[in-house]
Amino acid sequence: MAALANALVLTNECTSFILVGEEMLRTKGGDLNSYDSGYKVNEIDYSRKNTFKEVYDNYKKLINFKTSTPLMHLETADAINKAIKFSEYTNLDSTFDYGLKDENTTYRIMHSNFAAKELKLDLSKYDILIDTLNSTYTNKTECVVSKGQTLVLKEK
Repeated sequence: MAALANALVLTNECTSFILVGEEMLRTKGGDLNSYDSGYKVNEIDYSRKNTFKEVYDNYKKLINFKTSTPLMHLETADAINKAIKFSEYTNLDSTFDYGLKDENTTYRIMHSNFAAKELKLDLSKYDILIDTLNSTYTNKTECVVSKGQTLVLKEK
């Protein structure tokens, strides 16, 4: 769930904020206000990076995409409205699917929450840049978008 939530944060047009340790599912043991709780509660447990390597790697890919993609840094509402297009699959209760396009590149970003129905997606026009579930597709022209999955695709 944390990976899906921050995939939404890291694939939007605004400045993205994540807290230290989120990329390794940091926990403070249920302490809701740890300001005065001391070092033991507030320390960063770096062993969690290995425990949650898949989550860490997804954050790394998402951050790299966010920082290296000019379409993720549009500065005006007009520029954003010109570049973004929502697909017919967007259903704000379960699936958020949109494209970003400039003169040279088209990306498709799809977030599917845990209430979403699985849907088939034609991959014949896309390369998969990020798949937060790290699915293995035997058929490279089609995939099933699963619950809790984020896909970042680049048009061929």
